[in-house]
Amino acid sequence: MVFNGSPRAEYGNTHVRVDAFLEGAREAGAEVVRMLKVSDAIMRKLEKPLVTDEQYMKGADAYWDKSLTNRPQP
Repeated sequence: MVFNGSPRAEYGNTHVRVDAFLEGAREAGAEVVRMLKVSDAIMRKLEKPLVTDEQYMKGADAYWDKSLTNRPQP
């Protein structure tokens, strides 16, 4: 999910970067839908965390354990 939070919206420099990112996502096979206004239903979903704190910490711990284990030794 990508948001352009620039107050200048389509008329600012952020718009150029967002479009480039979305084009790359589209080329990689992602579904891209442009919306000018986020619906109330979507806003309600975004108000809640996507994962619990416990799920986040478990994922972060697993990432860092793997990252530290696989890094080259000096």
